[in-house]
Amino acid sequence: SPGELKQLLLSDYRDQIIDNAIRQVLGYALGRRILPVDRPAIEKIKHSIRDNDYRMTDLIEAVALSFPFRHKETP
Repeated sequence: SPGELKQLLLSDYRDQIIDNAIRQVLGYALGRRILPVDRPAIEKIKHSIRDNDYRMTDLIEAVALSFPFRHKETP
């Protein structure tokens, strides 16, 4: 059932889902693929949104305040 699937995803795959969401939002905000140099920023974003139960608004704010976003180069 959908409820069981949700519980399974939250219990067994929570970290992978959170990492993927961070990578997708950061990649979209940067307008490029995520590079290995972005790993520290991803970890910092992950730690900053953990306290607020991983809300999407906090994720967007953390990405906007991240070093790669604030220092991105435009062509």
